[in-house]
Amino acid sequence: MLNRTLLLEDNSPYISYAGNWAYTYSNPAPRDPEVTRYSSANFHCSNTTGDSASLTWTGTDIVIHGARRFNHGWYSVSLDSGDKVYYDGRHIETQQYQYPIFNGTGLSDGLHTIVLTNECWKDPTRTTDGQLNVYVDIDFIQVHGTPIIQSSSTSSTASKSSSSNSSTSSSPSKTSSSTSLSSVSTSRSSQKSGMSEQSPTISTPLWAQPPKTAPIDLTSVTDHILNTGHRSRPPITIFLLLFVLLMVIPSLSNHL
Repeated sequence: MLNRTLLLEDNSPYISYAGNWAYTYSNPAPRDPEVTRYSSANFHCSNTTGDSASLTWTGTDIVIHGARRFNHGWYSVSLDSGDKVYYDGRHIETQQYQYPIFNGTGLSDGLHTIVLTNECWKDPTRTTDGQLNVYVDIDFIQVHGTPIIQSSSTSSTASKSSSSNSSTSSSPSKTSSSTSLSSVSTSRSSQKSGMSEQSPTISTPLWAQPPKTAPIDLTSVTDHILNTGHRSRPPITIFLLLFVLLMVIPSLSNHL
């Protein structure tokens, strides 16, 4: 850690603002007639409940400087996520500028984060000279140590998260590729399997083939027999001859 005290102006990139803070400066035209009484003639101010400013650093002590004016109101300071401590920024008798509105001393050497929040809700109707006491401002911060740019840290975390998501999203792609390769492999295996199951086709030579027989048409055969039956009938004389023989042969055998 650098053993030194740094002065950070209100527009330093190390200070992170959240909400509706206004940046008031003297050039080219001041928004506040008292702006030149601030360090470097510029400051950040808020008039909305919940607006906050934060700073993270590695080191020890910190002092936040701002103004105490008649139209300023309540604000809180939280250190290292601890409980809020409330302060009243209104000062009626005389305006106070470059004033230490928070003084954090005796802190242990290490990583710290401080958050200052507009708490004008605590007395939203309080007025001074007809003006609501709702303002809080930051002029500059003195920090003994090394400040850390929070947005850079957040971006780095987001980048890592994004990188992690990219890696995660790339995994399904790889899985898809594996599945696709697996499908191709299965398809090839199926093709090989199909090829091995098919029997080879062997052509039978013509000389070994059985003769081709035309189907028999029974109707044609019957008609043929009926039409040619008269040609195949034996003459009647042959029947008579057979009849005589059958009658004579038994009688001859009896005489013998």
